[in-house]
Amino acid sequence: MRNRNARIAKLLRRQRRLLVHFNTPMSRHALGYPHDLQDAIANPHWAMCCSTVKVNDQPPSQHTDPGRAPVQGHIGVVMGLKGSRVVEARPWDQGSNGRGDGPDRVASLAECRTALADKSVADEWFARDLKPLAIFKFPTAYGYTPMAGEIDVPLPTVLADFPTMPIVSVWKGRFQVFDRTKGLFFPAAYADLPKA
Repeated sequence: MRNRNARIAKLLRRQRRLLVHFNTPMSRHALGYPHDLQDAIANPHWAMCCSTVKVNDQPPSQHTDPGRAPVQGHIGVVMGLKGSRVVEARPWDQGSNGRGDGPDRVASLAECRTALADKSVADEWFARDLKPLAIFKFPTAYGYTPMAGEIDVPLPTVLADFPTMPIVSVWKGRFQVFDRTKGLFFPAAYADLPKA
């Protein structure tokens, strides 16, 4: 299984994609943002749904049917696969329907390749024992809370909510990493992003 995970991680690297567990209404977290993401960071052994992100992806918006957006949310946790188990990978968000989460189920490399090749909307990767690496935030981001619905999540809020995590974003077709010392985002090559 370790070799398979290494090959899946290599596949994501080769296609320059991040694996992100997003804040979404579908997670049904009792408190929503930021507690859902803080809980995901504190409990990486949980089974979590993720979506892959490329530099030119756009988040769901009021002008986009959420079911047609290329990713599941606006803000999330970048996850690494070291020591993890990818249970399933699909080129669309299938919710909890038909999930083959048996005790020994592990996604095949072919399944992961198909999920990436056939992705036209938000894909869904279901995995366990992920490694939290960074916070991913689109330049304009909204978080979901059950009480208030969508709320604006500006950068200062993210920095306060996740004081020890690197912050990764995308801008004009490039990945960006936030430098807390200088208070600015700087372009970063995929190879220079936080990794397991």
